Amino acid sequence: MMTKENIGKTFFTDEKLFKLNQPRNTQNDRVYAVNKSDISLERIAVKRKTFPKNVMISVGVSKLGKTSVFFVEKGVKINSEYYMREILDEMLPEMSALSGGDYIFLQEGARSHTSKASIAYLDEESLLC
Repeated sequence: MMTKENIGKTFFTDEKLFKLNQPRNTQNDRVYAVNKSDISLERIAVKRKTFPKNVMISVGVSKLGKTSVFFVEKGVKINSEYYMREILDEMLPEMSALSGGDYIFLQEGARSHTSKASIAYLDEESLLC
């Protein structure tokens, strides 16, 4: 059960995909002018990439502090093996150091988080009650 005492030592973790070049939404970028010739060509004909670049990160945050930001390698699909070896292996020691070893680890229900392998890994690390 989550109590006031527990919430302060709970690390919330998740992965997030950030688009570095947002697609342009012409509905939100209106140009009003009396004469079209008053507007520069760059303003009217904006070049945009069809597939904007993006970066995925993972981080843990709590009242006690935050972990480092972990960058997911380009093109990697986060499965349980990648999640355990590339993220948790580094994130869990940081959470332990920030909390003095007494913390609650909270993650959302992504497949890589709830797979049998990930649950077994967390159980080995004594993070499951």
